[in-house]
Amino acid sequence: MKQILTFIIFALFAMLQISCNDKGGEGYHGGIYSKNYIACYVDCDSAVLKVFDNRIDIVFDGEIVNSVHNPQKFDSLAKANNDTKYNGLIVGFHDSINDSIFSISIKCDKDIDESHLAGSELNDLFTFKYKSYYTVLQEQNYDRYESDRKQLKAKDVTASKTPVVSIECSLTLDTPPAKSGIYTFDVSIKLSKKTLKNTVSMEF
Repeated sequence: MKQILTFIIFALFAMLQISCNDKGGEGYHGGIYSKNYIACYVDCDSAVLKVFDNRIDIVFDGEIVNSVHNPQKFDSLAKANNDTKYNGLIVGFHDSINDSIFSISIKCDKDIDESHLAGSELNDLFTFKYKSYYTVLQEQNYDRYESDRKQLKAKDVTASKTPVVSIECSLTLDTPPAKSGIYTFDVSIKLSKKTLKNTVSMEF
């Protein structure tokens, strides 16, 4: 989480500066002029979880890859994602994990209902919500929208459905447990070369 916070501080500082580009005699102010739409990628090492009611918010953390800290790798990722022709003003920052999500598994220490006993797979009970920049980068239609906001059942998550995903996403439990109490969930997020695991508790 420390690396993400460092980048946020860097980004906020940069946004406070006046960024100008001499293009037809016009200057751009209050943002950063960039050829890339994505400002930062994250090589994920962990998934930080936080609970809000029946929702688990997820923030991916890890090594930051941007044009300042690792320009060679950043340029390679930008080319791979078709993100080299934005050439415009960035107001705010767009970030992405340097991977796709292959699957999500959620298990609990208690029975949720008669069909979902303790230790069994629960990804059919959760909805995964996330932002993807894939379409905007492929179409290069930057004025139309910032990102695609998507949702699908956690059981339906695949790599092909999660390209260029923001570092922030969430899991919502659609059906509460049959009984009240504190429930501890083990969340596993499979990436291409590693699986990120963390635990979080909810009270119902």
